[in-house]
Amino acid sequence: MSSLLDLTPFVRSAHRWVYDGGIHEHTRTGYAFAIHYFTAGMGSVCIEGTEYKAEKGAMIFIRPGEVHSFHPLPRQALEAYNVYFDLWSVPRPHQPRFAFAPDEPDPKYMTRIEECPELAHIPSCTVMGASSLPAVCLHQLCQMEYIVYGEEIASSLLRAILLHAAGSPFNQKVRDYRITRLMQQIELYPDAEFQVEHWCEQSGLRKSQLYKLFREETGMSPMAYQSKMRLKKAALLLLESTQTVTAIAELLGYSSIHHFSKQFSFEYGKSPTEYRQMNRMDTGQGESQFILKPEIF
Repeated sequence: MSSLLDLTPFVRSAHRWVYDGGIHEHTRTGYAFAIHYFTAGMGSVCIEGTEYKAEKGAMIFIRPGEVHSFHPLPRQALEAYNVYFDLWSVPRPHQPRFAFAPDEPDPKYMTRIEECPELAHIPSCTVMGASSLPAVCLHQLCQMEYIVYGEEIASSLLRAILLHAAGSPFNQKVRDYRITRLMQQIELYPDAEFQVEHWCEQSGLRKSQLYKLFREETGMSPMAYQSKMRLKKAALLLLESTQTVTAIAELLGYSSIHHFSKQFSFEYGKSPTEYRQMNRMDTGQGESQFILKPEIF
């Protein structure tokens, strides 16, 4: 039994592609593993008789030997990052990647496959944002040609994609782009004035919908999430700046140092001053490690 943690994947090719309904997109069987991440267009991908929606943000994972086909909607060509790869072997030069119907696949070209529990957890279709780790890695993978150590870098990027995808069924995962964008804004500007009406306008959601979807994805309200991100920024400022605790509280918009200290102590289990003393390497006090209060949603 193998583990993804021990793999050094071999990338056969990684490139941008446009599916426009050509005959080569019809029924075929792959000899290697494949990932297709769609960046534009609308349509579907059929894998072993099951149809999956193909649209911006969809990542399709196809295993060796699976019969599949691509079906863009009229005037909706599907643009994608495509990666073809092996996990337990390196293919011979000029080895074919597909068997196209009506031809039957030749077993001698099929990549080696071993039992791997983590790999089994990767779904055939996952929806993710453009700023997610897999999406960023896939973009970089398609830029590896002619780069020094490109093969080694590509292998590491692909390994990161697979590990992230294998863990996604067990991790909390944001699926709604409207909520993703809102979370990113809050993370970048946690000290900005809270304006739920503005966020509703940006996302095209009613207030009740916004709160419902946000809680489904994060386990808390937008206000609570902003408070959490504000305290996270406070913790970083305590460690990475020389500003006083009072100055940090004022910078982040807290009404008083007492209110800030109370909120911070509840989140991190220590006062801002104690947190700074215990975690800053240049103070010479305590261990250089983060001591965080367990997440409670």
